[in-house]
Amino acid sequence: MAITKTGKKRWEKDSSLNQSQEGMSQMDMFAAPATIDVADTQKAWALTQLRAGRRLTSWQAIIEFRYTRLARDIHLLRKEGFVITSERKEGNGKNWCEYYLESEPG
Repeated sequence: MAITKTGKKRWEKDSSLNQSQEGMSQMDMFAAPATIDVADTQKAWALTQLRAGRRLTSWQAIIEFRYTRLARDIHLLRKEGFVITSERKEGNGKNWCEYYLESEPG
């Protein structure tokens, strides 16, 4: 079975490209799971960090996880009911925002 990349950063198995019906091919041994959504993984990382009591900045997300869309995921988490506070900071002629979790939905 081969792996193909679709337009939304998802990897899916393409059953029409079977290489061998007897055992696993080399490609199958190293194949990605059926579906990996990079955006969901990054949002989960952000939520895990916030739940652990960390204050997050975009720069930390870039350095630690190569993750450049922290503000988007903070927005999505807020829409899901998480109360996340943004605190504007400045220093050394630079401005940035720190995010921290105040409460969860429900």
